[in-house]
Amino acid sequence: MSKTYFSHLDISRGSPHLLSLGKKIVLALAEGSKDISQLTLLSHCMLVALSCHMRDDFTAVAHAAMDKYLSAFAAVLAEKYR
Repeated sequence: MSKTYFSHLDISRGSPHLLSLGKKIVLALAEGSKDISQLTLLSHCMLVALSCHMRDDFTAVAHAAMDKYLSAFAAVLAEKYR
């Protein structure tokens, strides 16, 4: 699916486009983590967005891995801001 929308981007490892996108995602996570009470909702919204955009590539295994990562991320932030 992403190849259709982003066919003009270089998505090879270390490409400027990929690094820029990664930076945007990390900044969005940082912004979302400012309000600690919204981390569960943020995690859920990210999973839904990934599922919508990746469709068949977002397998049950990928979903479980991302959910586990986001849960751990939220737990670390919640512990930090107690």
